[in-house]
Order: sequence, then C-alpha cells, then structure tokens
Amino acid sequence: MDQDTDHAEYALGQNRFLVVDIEAGLIDPPLRETMARQHFLHLPSPARYLVDFMRVSCQQGSVSAELVTQWAPLLCASLMAHHTGQDDGRLASLMRAIEVNPGGIWTTAVMARLAGVSPSRLHVLFRERTGLTPRAWVNAERIRQLRLWMNETSEPLAALALRAGFCDQRAMTRAFQRETGMTPGAFRRASS
Repeated sequence: MDQDTDHAEYALGQNRFLVVDIEAGLIDPPLRETMARQHFLHLPSPARYLVDFMRVSCQQGSVSAELVTQWAPLLCASLMAHHTGQDDGRLASLMRAIEVNPGGIWTTAVMARLAGVSPSRLHVLFRERTGLTPRAWVNAERIRQLRLWMNETSEPLAALALRAGFCDQRAMTRAFQRETGMTPGAFRRASS
C-alpha cells in the first residue's frame, strides 16, 4: 500500500482490503457519487466473483499489469450494471417465467439463482418494483392465474390448486380468500 495515499479504511489482524485505483472515465457519474458517499458498497454476485478471483490471484502471486487492465473494466461494468438497474431485466425475465409457470417450485433460492442475484438482492428488487416480497408476488400471480383459469375452464378447483402450485385445495382457498376476500367457489359462481 502506498503510505502517502490516504484511505478511508484500515484494519488490524487478518482483515484484507483490495484497493483499486480506477480511472474516473470507467465509472458513470451517478455511481461515482454513490461510491464517494458510501464507505462500503454492495457487491453484486458478478463483482464478488471478480474480487474473489483477484484475491486468489494475489495470493498466488500471479497478478500482472495485463491482468489488472482486463479485470478493472469488468469490475466497473458489473458495478454499473447493478447500480443502473440492469438487474431489472433479469427480474423481468424471472417474472415472465413465473407468469408462464405459476405452479413451478418458486423458492427464494430458485428465483434468486434464475435472476442471477442473491436472495437479499432479490427481495430488494421485488420490493422496489412491486412493493411486495418475492413470495407475496408469486402468490398474487398464482391467484391472478387462478382467476383466469376459473373463468376459462370448468376444471375442478382441486386440480387448479395443484396446477397453480398450491399443495392442496385448502391452501389455495386460504390464499385466494386472503387476496380477493372471496372463496374460489364463490368467485367461480359470481363469474359464471
């Protein structure tokens, strides 16, 4: 570390820091402002992988100027993609997949993996975009689809419950009533 350069952080013991001097032109102004305000920056998964790669490279003594020249723009691009909302494209793709297959096994872990983000980031993205948690949005989407199916088919409610991803008709009825204020049977009768 350059002793003549001031840094905002220091550590004692086994802590490690990776200090990266990046040309200002590689980072868009809003992200530069965020980085100047925050001592700690959330690292999206791609950036974490790049930092881990550099950590291992440093430990192995295999860091060259050429490696850093190739690595730094990738780090900047991953930070900017996260900061500028390109996560929204992945979230939109995930939401479309759920709309097409509401009965799928949509755990937070599965959704996060498909969106390419951490489970905590997935929660943030869903809250920002929909005002709901991922689980609440999936349930609302299942209910939306159930309403369409009940209007379009005479398929038994128990079969629709399984098709929509509920473990049984009772679970579907509770979720449906919580969302709409009506039981599925009452909704179907009112719609016909």
